[in-house]
Amino acid sequence: MTLDTIKLEHCKFDKARKVLSISSEYIGMPSKFLVKSHHTGKVIEFAAIGPDDSMFDEDHWDGEMMIYRSLVRTPNVEYMVIFNEY
Repeated sequence: MTLDTIKLEHCKFDKARKVLSISSEYIGMPSKFLVKSHHTGKVIEFAAIGPDDSMFDEDHWDGEMMIYRSLVRTPNVEYMVIFNEY
């Protein structure tokens, strides 16, 4: 199974909160996906958070958004949000 890849340049970055975000229209709300940096070429895998994460919401915010964590330590990003824009 190959994972979908999001280009970092399509994401919004909140530097103060260390949060990446993107609309679900780009990728939907998959369980895992990749983000590729247009600066470094580095690819990072993100996965949806589970019940053991402090940010987990059982209803996934009623389908309005999903929270993802990187599977490797990334000093500039705490988490990623895919939100339903429509």
